[in-house]
Amino acid sequence: MSAGLRRAVIDLDAYRANLDLVRSWMDPVEVMAIMKADAYGHGLEPIALTAVDAGIRWIGVLTVPAALRLRSIGVGEDVHLFTWQHDPGLDFRDAIDSAVDLGVSNVAELRRIVDAVDQRPARVHLGGRQRSAP
Repeated sequence: MSAGLRRAVIDLDAYRANLDLVRSWMDPVEVMAIMKADAYGHGLEPIALTAVDAGIRWIGVLTVPAALRLRSIGVGEDVHLFTWQHDPGLDFRDAIDSAVDLGVSNVAELRRIVDAVDQRPARVHLGGRQRSAP
């Protein structure tokens, strides 16, 4: 016996109301909406556009291609798009040219970003591992 098809209905008005509530709790701190894996299967584009319409100005997406997808549908540079998982062979030029904020967790990534800088400065966020004192 097979299970019936299941379907999720995404209520963008409820999502927006939730964003408004969280933003009111956090004021004056800005909220970053995180959207991994196609917004957890809910559809990256409608979730991101709803967030932007609700006043969100920081969106975290896992990869540069996801960030570039959002730029291509009209998410402007007034919205910071932050990515943090980078393919070892990724050429960072398109991300830099599209004003994507890049999370960097190792020296090799940072060197590749520096090598990709042409006319526009790269926006990087450095991360690292903490070590306990001996």
